[in-house]
Amino acid sequence: MATKANEAPEAAQNATEGKATKKSREYKLRSGNKYLTVGSLGVQFINGLYVTHDADEAKALLTIDDISLDEG
Repeated sequence: MATKANEAPEAAQNATEGKATKKSREYKLRSGNKYLTVGSLGVQFINGLYVTHDADEAKALLTIDDISLDEG
């Protein structure tokens, strides 16, 4: 009989496997500041570029001045 403690890691593993196999969009963000750090999100731009697959993170970053979505 499995206990809840044993079920939790298994459920978490199944959830992460589902995310890994699901194709997600890549968001490329550009900043005028080459090494901008956004500590509240744990993000650092390198050479003015940051790439993420998290739509919510991209939305939050786009609210900051001088950050834009790189379409190309």
